[in-house]
Amino acid sequence: GRWSSAYGATSVEVCNACPAGTWSGSRGAPSADTCMSCPEGTWSASSGASQPSSCAKCPKGTWSDRRGATEAGTCTACMPGTWGNAPGAPSAEHCIECSPGTWSDHSGANAQSMCKKCPKGTWSAESGADSSSSCTACDAGKYQPAIGQANETVCLRCAPGTYSAVLGASACSSCPAGTWNGDFEATTCNICPEGKWTHSAGAMRQGDCTPCVGTGCLPDASARVTIDVINLAVSVLSLEKQLDLRSAFAKDIASACNVHESSVVDLQGTKASVTMAEDGSISAFVLGLSGSSANGLAAKFYSLAFRSSLVDSASAVLDDIAMASLKVGAVSFQPEEFIALVPTTTSTVTSTSTVAT
Repeated sequence: GRWSSAYGATSVEVCNACPAGTWSGSRGAPSADTCMSCPEGTWSASSGASQPSSCAKCPKGTWSDRRGATEAGTCTACMPGTWGNAPGAPSAEHCIECSPGTWSDHSGANAQSMCKKCPKGTWSAESGADSSSSCTACDAGKYQPAIGQANETVCLRCAPGTYSAVLGASACSSCPAGTWNGDFEATTCNICPEGKWTHSAGAMRQGDCTPCVGTGCLPDASARVTIDVINLAVSVLSLEKQLDLRSAFAKDIASACNVHESSVVDLQGTKASVTMAEDGSISAFVLGLSGSSANGLAAKFYSLAFRSSLVDSASAVLDDIAMASLKVGAVSFQPEEFIALVPTTTSTVTSTSTVAT
């Protein structure tokens, strides 16, 4: 790690240390030429190094093409969309592209697991993708149930009796009661003729529509409405925003039925409100539907206009980030008598549990 060009020296003080970024294993070295530069992919801040191991390797996920480097800052991070698994990489060529079906927006990724997989309902054929925008949603009428898929052929057609109205569906929804569909890759289901209804979901033939009971197929003059709002994270919303959403969605449902918003109740009977589950699904009942037709109302609920009204209502309450991936999935309108749910609470004191209703 040292050298001297002096003849007849009488003190070690004439021995010069090899500079930082170099090393020498020679004893009695006569010149600085014996100091070897740390190779590419390494660096050393110490002077007088006597072994090549004194050159520290750039960590995984980085590289350096500089010889004789003296600081870790010369190690350059692999670009987003790539990752590195070898310490001491001498060039960017050692950064490995994220495989198709994955992406990474992280610089200096040091493991393949840092490449995030495209979500269900999407695919990507791009290598080295650095953004989730590389994940392409499957078309409406198709679904894709797995993560990290690399080509469009994984988008499967919805089978007869099912449909998908949104891009990027991870599963198809069964045609709701009162509708049917006999085709593959459907984006909507056909509504039964006036005065007829199917009594189970997933009907594949118009022949499954049978004469119904009651005026307009609404024997109790009431119906349950269920809506799947995708990517609505209810649990992170403030109570105020949750109440605003419940009120706004109730108004949309009332408008579709041409009734006053007080005719829309949540599952416990609260007027002008809906029940929202943590997964974003919405449930409500519409009362006072005398003189209406279930077939006609179903046509309104299953229309693009109704879905758009829900999205517009959500956008008036939520910020742009929350709205970025929000979609309206399956919608169901089912004639049903309204019976309010009775709230149930559970309290625990030491080892004794009491349930009150």
